[in-house]
This record gives sequence, C-alpha cells and structure tokens, in this order.
Amino acid sequence: MDDPFPLLAELRHVAPVVRARLHDRWNVWLVTSYQAARHVLLDTRTFRSDHSWIAAADAKHVSPMRMGLLDWDPPLHTEARRLVRPAFAPPAVRDFADQVRRRCPPLLEALPPTGTADLVAEVIEPLVNTAVGTFLGVPWNEALGRGAAALIAPVDDDTAREHAARARDALAAHVDACLSESSGQHTSLLARILTEGGPGNPESRLPRGQLVLQMFVAGRQSTVDFLATLIRGLTGTGTLARLRDPGAPIASTVEEYLRHDGPIVRGVWRFAARDGHIAGTPVARGDTVLVSLAAANRDPAVFDRPDQVAPQRRPHPHLAFGAGPHHCPGAPLVRAMAGTLVTELARRFPRMSLAPQRDHCPTGSVFRGPRAVRVRPGGENTAA
Repeated sequence: MDDPFPLLAELRHVAPVVRARLHDRWNVWLVTSYQAARHVLLDTRTFRSDHSWIAAADAKHVSPMRMGLLDWDPPLHTEARRLVRPAFAPPAVRDFADQVRRRCPPLLEALPPTGTADLVAEVIEPLVNTAVGTFLGVPWNEALGRGAAALIAPVDDDTAREHAARARDALAAHVDACLSESSGQHTSLLARILTEGGPGNPESRLPRGQLVLQMFVAGRQSTVDFLATLIRGLTGTGTLARLRDPGAPIASTVEEYLRHDGPIVRGVWRFAARDGHIAGTPVARGDTVLVSLAAANRDPAVFDRPDQVAPQRRPHPHLAFGAGPHHCPGAPLVRAMAGTLVTELARRFPRMSLAPQRDHCPTGSVFRGPRAVRVRPGGENTAA
C-alpha cells in the first residue's frame, strides 16, 4: 500500500483481469485495465453490489462497511439516489463550497509562521470532519471517529469482522438518533430530506442510519486521504506556488491527482449475479470481482505517460469516483473542498515546503493516504 503502482502495472501487463487471493483464504477476480473496469462498473445486470449472490463461506469475509449506497442494488438503490439527489445538486454544492471557504481561513491562520506543522491534523481533518458532519447532519465527535476507523480496518479474521460489525450497528443507531432528535429542525439539507421525505414515510424501506453512516465513513476518510495526497504532492513538487497565479489550472490539477494518486487503491467490489465475461475471461455466477481504480487510472492504453502528473491533461475520463449508477454522489463536494483548500494555501503560503516525513501509509483495507503531511509554512502569511 505504500507504493502499489509497480505491482498493479505488473498485474495489468499479465492480463486485464487476474485471479487473486485475499488474506490467504478468499479467491477473487482483480480487474486491472481501464476498459475492463468500465465494463464491470456499467454492466449492473451481471455485476451487482449486493453480496448476497456469493457463497456464505465467501460472504463472511465481506467488510461490514458495505452498506448503504455501496451495497444496494435497484430498486432500493434507485430510491435512495432519487431521494438524496437534491442534496448534491448545484445549489447545495455551492452552499457547501461557501461553508468550506468560511472554515478554511481560521484553520490556516492558526498555522505557525515558522517551524513545522502537520496539515493533516491541523487543517485537513478538522475541515473535513466539520464540513462532512454538517452536510450529513451528524456532528463529528471522537467516538464517531473511533467507530469509523474500526469500519475501514482490514477484516482479516473473524474477530476483526465481529468488532467492525458491532461498530457498524452502534454507529448506525447513533446516526438514526441524530436524525430523529432534531426532526424538523435540521440545517442540513440531506438530514431534512431523509427525515421528512424518506425513512419517516411508512412506505419507505430506506435504513437511513446505514445510508448516512456509509457516506460518513467512506466519504470522510477518502476525502482526508485525497486532500493529504494532493497537498503533499503540490508542495513537494513546488507546484503550489504556481497555482497562486490568476487563471491557474486548479480544477484540472485536482482531476489529475484524482487520477494519478486517488485514495481508493484495492478497489470497488462487485458480485456476479450470473455467468459472464470480463475482457474475454469467463466469470461464474457467485464469483467476487474487485475493480482496482488505481490500476485503471494508470492504464497506458488510455492515459499517455500515466505515471507522470500532467495538470493540463485532456480529456480526463478517470474512474476515481467510479462509473455508472454507483458513481460517487459526493464527487462535487470533494472537488469543491479540494479547489478551495488549494486556492487558500497557494494564496497564503506560496513558499510552503515539505518537512522530513514518511511516505504514504495505508489508513485501512481500501483507502490510502499520508497519515501526516509535515510542512514548513515558509515564514510568511501573505493573506491580506
């Protein structure tokens, strides 16, 4: 996980889909090429999200974090997407971006003008925790954070799985309580939607606790990891200072880092509901398929010089947010947060440089990102 890309490239060279064994006990199909990844993500009749299609001996290995939109198929998935769509529409995203812009300055102003600071602990995590918690209507607290960490830990034995399952159930109940206690008084659009138009309706089958919890766990951690990777990359290469100029390609730079070093490495789970094929390889009903977004996003058949960061790259059909019906609904929020943070850092600390630190460390069984980004702000805060 520190640097998975050489191995992923080697596997892609072998075949667009290869047989792999997880935790020395679970055989899966690992998809390594861009076109094969798109095929699996778009063929929702063959490759489903609900793992009830696979054998019980394999299903017990599936992470308890698979819930909500990640683990639902139509009609439940369709109902959930339709219900929450207004919370991710352009007006709501603009409101979210405005809130992020208001929260950034106090965090950045608190950075020391000399010496070093950890941007993950002092800026990125507080920003994401507050913004995501406010958006979902579930205020951040340390207990919630500890439970979320349990859900992304590797499920490599029965004890770990039981621990994660207990954390999932407790957190889902906590989320339900948060949404119910303030019913009718939510400032969060998503919370109002789920309280007034969703699970409160007796005809709705949506378990809102699972829905919001999955958004919180997956959305929060992947965003923290991506922002840490993005800022570390821009600072380490001296690119951050250049993004201070008017008209700087901030949006395309964010897209390129999503492609080049996104937070999801090992992949997106799918389960074969019927016999099929992936790039000519037969896949049987009940098989487990793992789509490596990191491998697909560095496929040289699609991206020229894929191991290089090219902010001006066009077009940019990366799969960092997936594809098809399960394309991540939170993608506009991640882009808004990344663009705002890069803009503010470039404006205030154009001389910021990296301090000595370790390379990437995994934060769980799927996500990848630096646990710390130690920087020297540069001795000058240039904000007015």
